[in-house]
Amino acid sequence: MRPATAPSIAPSNGATVYLVVDDFGSLGRACRETDESEANREIVINNMLSGQYENPRRVVAFNTAEGWSRDVSQEIARQVLDRARDKQTMLTESVLHFVEAASWRVDKIPGGYAVRDTNNFAVAYIYWRPMEAEANAAKQMTLDEARRIAVNIAKLPTLLSG
Repeated sequence: MRPATAPSIAPSNGATVYLVVDDFGSLGRACRETDESEANREIVINNMLSGQYENPRRVVAFNTAEGWSRDVSQEIARQVLDRARDKQTMLTESVLHFVEAASWRVDKIPGGYAVRDTNNFAVAYIYWRPMEAEANAAKQMTLDEARRIAVNIAKLPTLLSG
């Protein structure tokens, strides 16, 4: 006898699904239950703009047909901010917090990286040397070390937000 299998929760049409991780305080964090037809990028952005989420912390996208999943919080945050500016829409405090936390980015600059905040202000510069011996002699980081430090600095708002 063949064991019973649970039905798949993954969409069968090959679409990319977007899920919002919402923070419910003492109840914990959870992905919002979303109908497959409404789990797309556009609806998530519109829901952010209209304040449909309690306290959004992360947006994750996945596509089972293509075999990938990733955190798209930064992309969504930028689009939410751009649209709010274009439409002159006020964001709820929790969505504004999400946008600010997710919007720090790392830009490669000559000889290093710049970490920039939501307003494009350079929060930190991290410099590197191409060769390990040269980096050691100059007491600077290698490219890989500088990249890791810059990426982790860019994560600080999210880590500090709880």
